[in-house]
Amino acid sequence: MTSNRPKYTEAKQAVAKPCAQNVPKKRLYSIKELTREIGATDWFWRSQVWDGQLPYVQVGRKMLIDSNDVESFIQRNKNTN
Repeated sequence: MTSNRPKYTEAKQAVAKPCAQNVPKKRLYSIKELTREIGATDWFWRSQVWDGQLPYVQVGRKMLIDSNDVESFIQRNKNTN
Protein backbone atom coordinates (compact mmCIF):
# COMPACT_ATOMS: atom_id res chain seq x y z
CA MET A 1 0.00 0.00 0.00
CA THR A 2 1.49 3.35 -1.02
CA SER A 3 0.68 6.64 0.61
CA ASN A 4 -0.27 9.75 -1.35
CA ARG A 5 1.28 11.95 1.32
CA PRO A 6 4.45 13.80 0.32
CA LYS A 7 7.70 12.72 1.87
CA TYR A 8 9.09 14.76 4.76
CA THR A 9 11.70 16.55 2.63
CA GLU A 10 9.13 17.50 -0.02
CA ALA A 11 6.79 18.86 2.63
CA LYS A 12 9.62 20.78 4.27
CA GLN A 13 10.59 22.38 0.95
CA ALA A 14 6.98 23.38 0.27
CA VAL A 15 6.76 25.15 3.63
CA ALA A 16 10.05 26.98 3.04
CA LYS A 17 8.80 28.59 -0.18
CA PRO A 18 7.98 32.28 0.25
CA CYS A 19 4.34 33.19 -0.14
CA ALA A 20 2.34 36.40 0.00
CA GLN A 21 5.41 38.50 -0.76
CA ASN A 22 3.41 41.20 -2.51
CA VAL A 23 0.76 41.87 0.13
CA PRO A 24 0.55 45.65 0.44
CA LYS A 25 1.09 47.24 3.82
CA LYS A 26 -2.01 48.84 5.26
CA ARG A 27 -1.94 52.58 4.56
CA LEU A 28 -4.95 54.15 6.29
CA TYR A 29 -5.70 53.59 9.98
CA SER A 30 -8.77 54.48 11.99
CA ILE A 31 -8.40 56.21 15.36
CA LYS A 32 -9.13 52.92 17.15
CA GLU A 33 -6.47 51.11 15.12
CA LEU A 34 -3.90 53.81 15.97
CA THR A 35 -4.73 53.42 19.64
CA ARG A 36 -4.31 49.65 19.41
CA GLU A 37 -1.15 49.70 17.26
CA ILE A 38 0.77 52.68 18.64
CA GLY A 39 -0.76 53.50 21.99
CA ALA A 40 -2.06 56.68 23.64
CA THR A 41 -5.83 57.16 23.74
CA ASP A 42 -8.54 57.79 21.18
CA TRP A 43 -8.86 61.34 22.48
CA PHE A 44 -5.16 62.01 22.09
CA TRP A 45 -5.27 61.09 18.39
CA ARG A 46 -8.50 63.03 17.86
CA SER A 47 -7.01 66.11 19.51
CA GLN A 48 -3.95 65.89 17.22
CA VAL A 49 -6.27 65.84 14.21
CA TRP A 50 -8.43 68.70 15.53
CA ASP A 51 -5.34 70.81 16.34
CA GLY A 52 -4.00 70.31 12.80
CA GLN A 53 -0.97 68.33 13.97
CA LEU A 54 -2.02 65.19 12.10
CA PRO A 55 -3.63 65.23 8.63
CA TYR A 56 -6.54 62.88 7.99
CA VAL A 57 -8.79 61.54 5.26
CA GLN A 58 -12.52 61.88 5.86
CA VAL A 59 -14.59 58.90 4.72
CA GLY A 60 -18.17 59.37 5.82
CA ARG A 61 -17.94 60.04 9.53
CA LYS A 62 -14.61 58.25 9.92
CA MET A 63 -11.26 59.95 10.18
CA LEU A 64 -8.57 57.81 8.61
CA ILE A 65 -4.91 58.56 9.19
CA ASP A 66 -2.22 57.83 6.61
CA SER A 67 0.62 55.66 7.98
CA ASN A 68 3.15 58.02 6.35
CA ASP A 69 1.67 60.95 8.27
CA VAL A 70 1.86 58.98 11.51
CA GLU A 71 5.55 58.28 10.85
CA SER A 72 6.16 61.99 10.17
CA PHE A 73 4.26 62.91 13.35
CA ILE A 74 6.43 60.54 15.38
CA GLN A 75 9.64 61.93 13.86
CA ARG A 76 8.57 65.55 14.54
CA ASN A 77 7.72 64.78 18.15
CA LYS A 78 10.80 62.79 19.12
CA ASN A 79 12.72 64.15 22.07
CA THR A 80 16.41 63.65 22.65
CA ASN A 81 18.45 64.47 25.72
